[in-house]
This record gives sequence, C-alpha cells and structure tokens, in this order.
Amino acid sequence: MKVLTYVQGSTENQVKSGSLEEQKNQIKKFCKFKGHEFLEILCDAGLSSLSDRPAWKRAMELARENKIEAIVVTKLDRWGRSTKNLVTSIDGLRRLGGQFISIGDNLDTSTPNGRLLFHILSAFAEFEREIRRL
Repeated sequence: MKVLTYVQGSTENQVKSGSLEEQKNQIKKFCKFKGHEFLEILCDAGLSSLSDRPAWKRAMELARENKIEAIVVTKLDRWGRSTKNLVTSIDGLRRLGGQFISIGDNLDTSTPNGRLLFHILSAFAEFEREIRRL
C-alpha cells in the first residue's frame, strides 16, 4: 500500500523536544513492519489543529490526485481535534478510495470496527482540546 505520513506538533515545546522525530520514527517502523510503500513525510511543526496547516492540505491534495492509498499518523489527534473536521476529512479520504491509519489508536478506517472507533476517538480529541482551552 502506498502511504503518506503526517506528523504534527502544535507547541514549540513539542517541536524542540523531539516529538516530531519520534512520530516520524514510529511511522517508519510501522510502515516497514506492514510492508507499506512509504512515499513521503509531511510535517506541520508548531501549528495547532486550528491553524492553517500547509502539510495537512498537501496530504489531502495528494489523496485527491490518487497518488496515495492511505495516510498514516501516530495518533488521531495529530490529524485534528475537531470532530466535524475529522469526520469530513476522513470521509473525503474514504470517498477517494484512501484509508486512514492511526498507529497509537490501533485505528484503520478500512474496517467497520475502525470506522466506529474513529468516531468515538474524534469526539474525545475534541473534548480534550476544549478542556485545555478552559
């Protein structure tokens, strides 16, 4: 499977702490283990999920161009924290024939169980964002 990987760190601390490199390494190991063809790493460093994220937009553009079969992230909340945006983007990806895989959440939207888990986890991601804003 041809996969694109996306990493994100919303705070300067996450960027400086090596969190992005950890995400990249975890994804590379996962792709190698699964035998996926690892195409590219896209990274939005220091940008929150509420920001205009160029790498996120590029990932969706590549999906629309049918250049990838899946997007792989370490955790769902790296892709987004708004339930509406998560559902819209993942549904759009699926309609294009792409899948979404979140390693840490054991989430693969190619299965009914994975799609159910996706909806549950997206609600928790948004809830966590809202709690942090208080």
